[in-house]
Amino acid sequence: MHDSLMSKNNTLWMELHMLEAITDRNRHSYRQGSSKQSGSPFPDPTASNHGLNLEPEFGHRVP
Repeated sequence: MHDSLMSKNNTLWMELHMLEAITDRNRHSYRQGSSKQSGSPFPDPTASNHGLNLEPEFGHRVP
């Protein structure tokens, strides 16, 4: 009984850490100005500071 609870708990922790890693990565890539690829409607105001190749007029064109 105790063992199966422990393994269930470990699985939940692993899933939580995986979700946190994905969230951090998404937040990081959004800050890097990749909102164009992710289809985010909010342009990243810092995108031009990262030396990315965005077209100046249409940096965040809606597809």
